[in-house]
Amino acid sequence: MNFFCISESMSRLVIGVLTFFGVIIGIAVNRHMANRSIYSQLVSKSRNKWLSQLRQSVSCVLTEKKNDIATSNSFINKKFYNNYNKIMLNLNLNETLHLMLSEELKRLPDSTEDNFDEIQNNIILISQHIFKIEWNRVKKEAKGRN
Repeated sequence: MNFFCISESMSRLVIGVLTFFGVIIGIAVNRHMANRSIYSQLVSKSRNKWLSQLRQSVSCVLTEKKNDIATSNSFINKKFYNNYNKIMLNLNLNETLHLMLSEELKRLPDSTEDNFDEIQNNIILISQHIFKIEWNRVKKEAKGRN
């Protein structure tokens, strides 16, 4: 008896079953890729929004403190602390650069005309490094690589 000889109806059944499983696997792979793409887009969009808000808050605290020093105002206003707190709440203190930025920001409220420029330059430099790293993450996520 030859095991390799199968009837035409049996071969059609085998082809049908293989085709069915091929379609199911194709649908599953396509769905997985679509979900991954949606997730990547969502994460990238959120990270990009976070970066924009962080930039704006850093700029605002530096501008507000500079204005306070320029006007010899010892009272730091609500706008300063609102943005200061936004920055601090958005930092990940498990990351070295975020920790460094936090430390420089803590020096900012008590800064004077004598040391403001140094603190400001440090904050800007550290922030730029953070923005660059995060922007590279956004680009990587946008390409679908996590």
